[in-house]
Amino acid sequence: MSQQIKAIFIDIDKTLTTSKDKLKMSIDDIHAIKRAQKKGIHIVIATGRSEVDAFPIHDQLMFNDFGRHIIHSNGSVLDDRKNNKRYFEKTLPKKLMNQIIKFAVENNWALKFSNDDQLYAEHKTFMFKMISKAFNVDVVPMKTLNSKTANQRKVGIVAGNRKQAKKALEMLKEKFDNVEIVLTGQGYYIEITAKGISKYSAAKFLAKDLGFELSESMAIGDSMNDAMLFKHVGVSVAMANSMKELFPLSTHQTDSVKKSGVSRAINSLIKKR
Repeated sequence: MSQQIKAIFIDIDKTLTTSKDKLKMSIDDIHAIKRAQKKGIHIVIATGRSEVDAFPIHDQLMFNDFGRHIIHSNGSVLDDRKNNKRYFEKTLPKKLMNQIIKFAVENNWALKFSNDDQLYAEHKTFMFKMISKAFNVDVVPMKTLNSKTANQRKVGIVAGNRKQAKKALEMLKEKFDNVEIVLTGQGYYIEITAKGISKYSAAKFLAKDLGFELSESMAIGDSMNDAMLFKHVGVSVAMANSMKELFPLSTHQTDSVKKSGVSRAINSLIKKR
């Protein structure tokens, strides 16, 4: 890793934290992030989660001005936490979101929205219960969903097992060509954002604002919502526990989240500086 890196974009789930300890990072990862910030490298959290889940993680990493930015809701929102500044918030058009909801209901898929602690489903299947446990949310009847108040940043869809999720992904891409659709959550979870909105689009915006090229940055992640970012940064690091589809897109690989893979990647970079 010989590039002069100006920023590191880091995912949360299965990268900084495990499913079991959603708010707990390893001491090694925290120390590595702190050392990088002290060397003037911007550390930017880039996650599919909303601020409800992401801010408690991010707030532990704001050691100086090089740790104040966070990309969340899969790039739908970019915030400067230290200065309480929101660069932008991009949402799905209401009509389009309602069409996606209708399509999901017709196919008996479960739905989850940003900032919502519930998984909406017609039936409490075993898989839906497993997903709800992973997200730490309750499974509630679809009829309780109020589409008028549902957050429009991102629509999450759970279709069932990995095979069913891939089929649902194909159906959604065929039905809706005016949104961004990506398979995450180790192949079980589908995330939909507005056209052109992703972790990459937010990272590109931030890089320009801070005065560096995205090619002068590193990204560390484990899922396919990191894929577009991986394609445009100078150094892309896949966790050992990543979705298999992500490995071919990475320039480097590191240890799993349980073995503090983030710290290994950052420390390897710092040694080159």
